[in-house]
Amino acid sequence: MDNNRNIAQVLHEIAEDEVPATLDMWPAIKGRLGPRRPAPRWTMVTRLSWASLILVALLLLGGVAYALSPALGQVFRAFFPGWRHVEEAHLAQDISLSQTIDGVTVTLERVYADANEIIIGYTVKGATGPVQVSRTTLTDEQGRVFPEMAGAGVMGSSALLGVNLPPGEGAYVTAFDASPVEGAPAALRLHLTMHLVRLVPAEEDASTVIPPQPTDTTLLVPVQTMREEVVGGPFTFDFSVPFIPGQTIEADQIIEEAGVAIRLEQVVIAPSETRAIVCFAPPAGADHWTLLATLTTGDGHQVSASNVSPLDGVGEERCQRVSFPEPLHNRPGLWTLEVTELIGTDLTQIPTRDVRLSGPWTFRFSVP
Repeated sequence: MDNNRNIAQVLHEIAEDEVPATLDMWPAIKGRLGPRRPAPRWTMVTRLSWASLILVALLLLGGVAYALSPALGQVFRAFFPGWRHVEEAHLAQDISLSQTIDGVTVTLERVYADANEIIIGYTVKGATGPVQVSRTTLTDEQGRVFPEMAGAGVMGSSALLGVNLPPGEGAYVTAFDASPVEGAPAALRLHLTMHLVRLVPAEEDASTVIPPQPTDTTLLVPVQTMREEVVGGPFTFDFSVPFIPGQTIEADQIIEEAGVAIRLEQVVIAPSETRAIVCFAPPAGADHWTLLATLTTGDGHQVSASNVSPLDGVGEERCQRVSFPEPLHNRPGLWTLEVTELIGTDLTQIPTRDVRLSGPWTFRFSVP
C-alpha cells in the first residue's frame, strides 16, 4: 500500500508540472471500465486510479498533432481509435438539439450508434464555476437502459488540443454500451437526460474495515469522500440515430489450458470497436478474475484488449466482455483470439494478492 501512495504522489506531481492550469482534467478523461460496484464514491482509496487517469490523459494529449478544428472534433480524434474513425469517416449524424436552463445551454451536436457503442458528442455554454455533466442516463422507447462506458472532453483553453474556448464553454463525448439493442433496427429512438453537478466534500463519517491481521487486530481507516451536488438541469433530449448492426460471429469454441476451460461465445465487429464474449468457471485462489487477450485479424493486424468487463454467467460459469478499441471491420479472413493470461485478485487479503494463470487459450474463427 505504501507503493501505491508513492506512485500516486509521483503522478500527481507530474500532472501539476505538465497540465496547464486552464485545462480541466476531470472532463478531459473519465474512463468507466465495467459496471459500477456499490461503494462510497470518490474515496481516497481511488486516488491511484485518478492519478493514473491523469497520466493517461497526459500521454494522449501529448501525442495530438492535428490542425485547428472544432473542439468537439478534436475530442473525437484525441482519445480512442474507434471514436477517431467515426469522426474521420463521417459516420456520426449532426443533429444540433439545444436546451437552455438558467443561462446554461447544452447542445447535442453529433450522435452515432452501432452494435457495440452509442456515442454522443455535445457542447456546454454558459456554465460558471467548476461544474461538470454527470448523472447521465440513456434509454430507448422500450425502456432499455444503456450503461455509460467512457467520456472525454475539454473546456477553456488547451494548447495541447489546439482549442481556445471562451469561459464557461466545453466540448464532450460520451460513449454508452449498445449491447442491450436486440436485432438490427434501422434506427434507435433514444431519450437522454443529464445534469450539471459540482463536487463538494461529504461528511467524513464512513470507515473502511480491514480484516483481522495475524495479530488479530481490526483496523478502522477513515475514508474521505466527495459527493455530487446538482446545480443545473435536468437537460432532456429525444432523438433518433441510424443503427449499424456490424458483424456477429457465433464462435462457441472451448479451449482448456492450465486446468481451466475457456469458452469463446461470440465476437461482435463494428466500426467503434470489436468485442468478444469469453466465459469460464472461476478457478480457486481468488474471488475476482480478469484476463489479458490479443486479437489478430485476417490480414495480420494485431490489437490488445483495452477493457474487460464482467457479465452474468450461466451456472458456475462467469462471462467477460473483452473490448478491442480499434475499428477492425472490413478485414475478412481467419482471425485469432488469444487469451494469454488469467489474473485473479483475492480481495480478502491486505494487501491484495494476485493469482496468475498462463495460457495461451487460442481460438480461431472465420470472418466473411
